Amino acid sequence: MAALVPDPTNPYDRNAVKILIDGEQVGHLSRELASLVARTIGSMRREHGNVTAAAELTGSASGGSGVVLRLDLRRLGVVTVDEDGVVEEPLNDNVPAVSVVNNGPAANQREAAGSNSVAEVSAERRALIEKAVEVWKSDLIDLTARNRLLYFRDLKTGTLSLDEANRDLLMQLIAGRTVALSKLVPRSLPARNPAATLTPFEDAVRRTRAITRTARSYEEERGIKTLFLACGIATWRSDRSSRPPAAPVLMVPIDVCARGASQQDFELSIVGDLEVNPTLLHMLRVDHGIDIDEAELFEHAEMDGVIDTPEEMRLAFNWLSSKCVGLPDWAIGERFILGNFWYAKLPMVRDLEASIDVIESHEIAAAMAGDSDARRGVVEQRQTSGKSRQDVDELMPAGEFNVLDSDSSQSFAIARALDGENLVLKGPPGTGKSQTIANLICGAIGQGKRVLFVAEKRAAIEAVTKRLTAAGLGDLVLDMHRGGESRKWLARS
Repeated sequence: MAALVPDPTNPYDRNAVKILIDGEQVGHLSRELASLVARTIGSMRREHGNVTAAAELTGSASGGSGVVLRLDLRRLGVVTVDEDGVVEEPLNDNVPAVSVVNNGPAANQREAAGSNSVAEVSAERRALIEKAVEVWKSDLIDLTARNRLLYFRDLKTGTLSLDEANRDLLMQLIAGRTVALSKLVPRSLPARNPAATLTPFEDAVRRTRAITRTARSYEEERGIKTLFLACGIATWRSDRSSRPPAAPVLMVPIDVCARGASQQDFELSIVGDLEVNPTLLHMLRVDHGIDIDEAELFEHAEMDGVIDTPEEMRLAFNWLSSKCVGLPDWAIGERFILGNFWYAKLPMVRDLEASIDVIESHEIAAAMAGDSDARRGVVEQRQTSGKSRQDVDELMPAGEFNVLDSDSSQSFAIARALDGENLVLKGPPGTGKSQTIANLICGAIGQGKRVLFVAEKRAAIEAVTKRLTAAGLGDLVLDMHRGGESRKWLARS
């Protein structure tokens, strides 16, 4: 007896569905594929009164094992897959078969891509990909003492401590009110010691200028917001570094505007949602097996969905401490620091963790991970596909969607990309790469496709989006960089 059961506790995909054979879990399906299977089974039962499913374990003790689930479905698939994973011609138009393979304990699925069937993926490829993913993750996120989100320290000018600021004003700031720096650090405060050359307010202004310069540089060059108010510092005993960890607990993005050209005072206001330090949550899960869902915090019975009082702030600290009760010497100090913090790469780490199955089924990603079969397949596909320059010259104008001028080399590159070829386009500055990208995006849109355009620097993105806007296509663009600042803005868009 085969059954499909939701599995919200799956650490890789909370939307996954368990496959049970005679009550024993043998793998997972994505919710979309499971829904399709369930609907088809229900329809077949109503029409034919009998549906069969079979599962078998494959592999070896040395090479790993997997589960092949075969469903005799009349409407789901388009090919027949034999026991060796070889694609055969359909038995007839009514009774195709589909194989869904799940390798290893992470319950992988490999869905069909294009006209290729879902086939068994070797345990060797799986092992290569999992190893490569670990390397990629370590390149993206640093859990050592170099990461200021885990090992924070006060800087000479790069951070501003607001520990002595009025708590009510800080809570008003976090709740959404604009607050002047001179209110948080009054001008009337005397110097902390006779040897000091600056008053606390003058020192705060000097630090704020340096902090905002750094934040502006990150935003202009890379298009990311790094200016945050960190609330609370968590410490515990760790063997990872000789220096004890000191991780900000709650983070809220801040906008700092100067009052006048002389920058003698500043106005602070929040520009996004408060969240638990995601790098801290990642480290707790990876190093200590503590999986924390921050949504629980804002759903707490004593919370009203936001943190805007000192009591709610302490409640948040106590909530996190209750999750980390097993960590040696765990404590949270009540601190408030303005500074630049960057965790823009963490979502990529989460994507890698949740997408091993997708990488496994993608030939190019598998080739990048070191799979020799995938590399050979990519090379063979490139050698046997692709448009020629003559094909491009014979294209009718009605079949092109260029909104900007395009020479023969640019049109050739666009045609090959729209034909589904994977390629790298190189060119020195001033050779029209941004207009080629804009034309390529328009061509894909004309084919009914969606395009994800990614660049390391914000200026490269704006060079393309400005061209699209000038062509009257700005409404088709969703600026995900801005969406990273505010989930509410992204939802409204």
